[in-house]
Amino acid sequence: MRKFISSLFIWWRGESLGTSLFTWHKGIYVGCDCCGNKYFRSRNDEKRWVLYAEDFDASSVSPIWHGWLHQTVNEIPSADDELHGVTKNMTGTVDAYHPNKFEKQFVNEYAPWSPNN
Repeated sequence: MRKFISSLFIWWRGESLGTSLFTWHKGIYVGCDCCGNKYFRSRNDEKRWVLYAEDFDASSVSPIWHGWLHQTVNEIPSADDELHGVTKNMTGTVDAYHPNKFEKQFVNEYAPWSPNN
């Protein structure tokens, strides 16, 4: 009951009353991610949305679910996909990305001009 009353007045901490009613009336539950976010779609799959477990934080949506939300991927992600889809941050290691890592070293074939007086 407390969550319902707080959703009426403090809509930025959870879904609003309109979102709750829309989800209850037209939403089909699709799945949940490791953060506790719940994902829904409309009956004709025109709309897809997420109800966040905590405060609204779009960075809590995993990349796999992000692709599904934006209709880039139509397959509903599974728990195994979510675990395997996370990439390790390689910043500061030898395996870190660098744009010129696999290219040949730049050879300067330019000889500056010098005037002969």
